[in-house]
Amino acid sequence: MIEEGIGDYANPASILKALEMLLRHISMADKADKLAAAVAKATEAVTVTGNTDGATCATFGNAVLGDYMGIFAGGNFSWDDSSSGVYG
Repeated sequence: MIEEGIGDYANPASILKALEMLLRHISMADKADKLAAAVAKATEAVTVTGNTDGATCATFGNAVLGDYMGIFAGGNFSWDDSSSGVYG
């Protein structure tokens, strides 16, 4: 992807799943559950295709962070990356 100039469109979901597994391994299941929920919600809201017709890795990450932080803030946190046109 880097050689093709589309590295920004890589899908970060697998590395986030690995982080979820690590959190469970170190007895932080509550945080792992929150991360899994945030990733699931971002997966529904943002389409990452691995190509320029989909969302960037940053857009997906912002969606995950916005939801994850919202979970900790009682759902009152919002991260609007509407400038990308694929998340809002």
